[in-house]
Amino acid sequence: MDNQPDISIGVHTTYGFTARLRNGADSDLLSNTGFVPLPGQNVYTLTGTRAERFDTARLARAVELLNQARATVAIPPGILPRVAPSPRPDPDVMFGRHPELGIIATVTDGFPRAEAILLDHGFKYRAHADIFAFPAGTPNSTAMATAAVALRHLRAEGHIVAATSDITLRRSQPLVPRFGTMALTPAPSADQAEKSAHPSTMSR
Repeated sequence: MDNQPDISIGVHTTYGFTARLRNGADSDLLSNTGFVPLPGQNVYTLTGTRAERFDTARLARAVELLNQARATVAIPPGILPRVAPSPRPDPDVMFGRHPELGIIATVTDGFPRAEAILLDHGFKYRAHADIFAFPAGTPNSTAMATAAVALRHLRAEGHIVAATSDITLRRSQPLVPRFGTMALTPAPSADQAEKSAHPSTMSR
C-alpha cells in the first residue's frame, strides 16, 4: 500500500518554503493555496517577496487549506514551530450539497455583499429554507463550475468560505457563462452586411 503523502513540505535557502507533489496528485492542490511550480522542476514555492516566501503564518494557512481538502501533508519537525491552534472563525459562506437541490450555499447574517455575489452567479434564494440554490434542472457540471467561480470571488473579496473539496479544488473554467447571459453572435463582416442589404440578382 502506497503511504506516500500527497504533499511534502520543505524549506530552501533561496526559494523559502517549498512543496513537492506526489506523482499523480492533482496540481490544483498547490495552485489553489499560493504555490507555483519552479521552472523545470517538480518543486513548488510560495509566491511573493522573499519575506512572504519564508512566512510561517502563510505556510500554516496553506497547510490548513490542504488539510481541509483532505490532502495528506508531510512537514518535517521544526518547520512550523510553536503554531498555537487558534479558534477557527465561523465562515461567512458555506457551500454544500443537498440530496434534491444539488449544490447549495448558506450565508451568515450580516453579509449582504456575499449574498449579492451568489445571486450574481446564478444562485436563487430559497426563503423557506434560508439557503441559496441553483434553479431546478441546472446540470451538475454547470453548477460545480459556477460554484467554484463564485467561491473564488467570495474569497477574493475577503470572505471566509467553507466548501467541500470537490468545489474548493475545482479549476475555474473561464468560459463558464453566468446565468442569464446570452451567447453573443459575432457581428457580420462588412462584405456580409452589404450582401444582405443588396442581394445579388439572378443571372439572365
